[in-house]
Amino acid sequence: MDISTGNKYWTEDEHFGTLTKPGLFSMCDLMTKAWLAENAETLILHDLKKFKGDPIRCEAKAMKLERNALVVVMRDISERSLRFEAEKQVVSQTTARKKDSEANRFTRHEVKNGLLAAIGLCDGVKECLSDVSYKTNADQAPDSSHNRVSSRALLNGAQTKQGMYPFSSHLPRYVSELDFTLREVLETVLAEAMSRDLVHQIYEPRTEHVNIPSLLVHVQEGLCGCENSERFSFMSSPNPFPAFKLDPQLLKYIHRNAMSNACKYGKKGGEVATEIIYSSEKSELEINVINLPGNHHEYLSNIGKTATDEVFAPAKRLRCHIEDSGDGKKGWHSSGDGAWISRQCARTLGGDCTIEFQADRTVFKLRFPAKSLQENIDFSKFKLPEGTYGLAIDDSKIQQKLMNRFFSLAGIPESKQLILGKDENEIRNFEQIAVDFTNNHSENYVLLVADENLEVTNYTDNPTISGSLCVESIRDKLGGNTKRLLTLIRSANDSSDDISQYKKRAHGFLPKTPIKRQKTLDVLAPLWAERFPDTFTLATPENIASQIAAENRFQSVTADLIQTMDVIDALCFQNETTLPQRWPILWQKLLVLKGDLMTMPQIADTSDIIKRIDILRGPNMPMNFVNSWHSIRQVVEKSISRDDTLISTKTLT
Repeated sequence: MDISTGNKYWTEDEHFGTLTKPGLFSMCDLMTKAWLAENAETLILHDLKKFKGDPIRCEAKAMKLERNALVVVMRDISERSLRFEAEKQVVSQTTARKKDSEANRFTRHEVKNGLLAAIGLCDGVKECLSDVSYKTNADQAPDSSHNRVSSRALLNGAQTKQGMYPFSSHLPRYVSELDFTLREVLETVLAEAMSRDLVHQIYEPRTEHVNIPSLLVHVQEGLCGCENSERFSFMSSPNPFPAFKLDPQLLKYIHRNAMSNACKYGKKGGEVATEIIYSSEKSELEINVINLPGNHHEYLSNIGKTATDEVFAPAKRLRCHIEDSGDGKKGWHSSGDGAWISRQCARTLGGDCTIEFQADRTVFKLRFPAKSLQENIDFSKFKLPEGTYGLAIDDSKIQQKLMNRFFSLAGIPESKQLILGKDENEIRNFEQIAVDFTNNHSENYVLLVADENLEVTNYTDNPTISGSLCVESIRDKLGGNTKRLLTLIRSANDSSDDISQYKKRAHGFLPKTPIKRQKTLDVLAPLWAERFPDTFTLATPENIASQIAAENRFQSVTADLIQTMDVIDALCFQNETTLPQRWPILWQKLLVLKGDLMTMPQIADTSDIIKRIDILRGPNMPMNFVNSWHSIRQVVEKSISRDDTLISTKTLT
């Protein structure tokens, strides 16, 4: 358009087409913006409107050539604009997902810590209940005015006489149910975290040594309970079944989902069988879950592959099952992602899963490559070297007690344990304390376990101290004096990024899981073998290893027994006139002695000694207590002497 003459020039373009009335108005608007621009050259973003359809995003470059002359060059940038918006959305969604992931990780960390603490408390209550022992025969007790019931009867829920301890008959059952519920919630939290990572394709398997039959039987019992145990069968081949190094979380999810679907959609009350078959020739594991036909089985058999595809499709359920559940009942059935996530689990294992609707049964089949660990070291016979020290830090009192339990189960006596974190001073000075502790025991092995998130109650600058950063600093300060040091980070944050960071700062990662007697050395042994391969203590043949382990355990507990009995002797002979007043303390020491005896399978006839101790129970000191105590000590010393000689003789031969 020439303003001086008022002449207008129109052109047609294959993309823009002939200008329509809305296009003319938008063009005039663009020309106005271009003419009013102050600069000689101006870049303007403008939407060219059309009669129909979305406007075209354009980039217009306006140039003033002369006083009354203006040139405007337009370029279609709609594709570039769409690409920019898409990239912007991707960045926004990625950022939102990261924030959501961080929030979920924090929530999972807090929930997991709380559950582990509660499970630890349940274990403590169970131990207390097992220590409490009553006698049913009142005439066997010195004080016959008190009714008693045996600990076995108490644990089995027996009723007490005359209403005494009315809550006791139900307490063990309540504790067991609470413990079971807490562990189920913990499993659910871990499964949901794993599912989220699988969906986003960021899950990294965490392999460990797994006894697959034991693992899947536990899942089966947890899912189906014990009331209908005859309904569920289990078969494994070969027998005995070899061990494998796998991610147990993946297997548990697949089996739990398959069992749940078999119970839900198979024959009501019908048998459900699990088969585990390992082929050493193919190096392949096969797990089958088989159930009898349920509703719509004939229909599903007829459509064949279509049904299989629908089962493993994301967010999709079989139409016949949707019709059964009803349109308005969306609260109780699944979203349809379970089988799809199971397939993701199978593919993470390197295999795949399928389902077959056969004429007389439904078979869920999981296949994946696996190599058995027949030649693998039997970690159950692993033992820490003599004189190993344990050093740990945690800000939680409950976790401190659990670390004490962990070290004890690993074979480290309390005299060689140092557990920090009781106050702010211990947390802030942890690095220097650990350095001094390691230097003072440079000739011994030191197992250091640090919690990742150390919270300081009275803080002014930083409320949380990173345990892994402290460990990294400790290793730097020790320099070459770390040859006998194994450092582990214990945390509920178990994402792949977190674990990778922990392993850079320390020697390994120790996940926060319920501490079990039979699992402690299984968890510790691979970490120890990786850190100290040349000093990994594992004797062969098998009988020598068990004898050495038995001797070490026996001698360490024997010393504790003798020490406890010496304390009871001292309490008995301090002042005979005030002896009845010391009865509560004496009874506590007797309970400690009883607990030690119960953990020593090497000592024969412990049941007789425990019965003698149980007879003494009562609110008041029994008559002739000193004589009874003398007889108990003599029996214990005789048993210790006999079994100590027996073990020493076996070791020498």
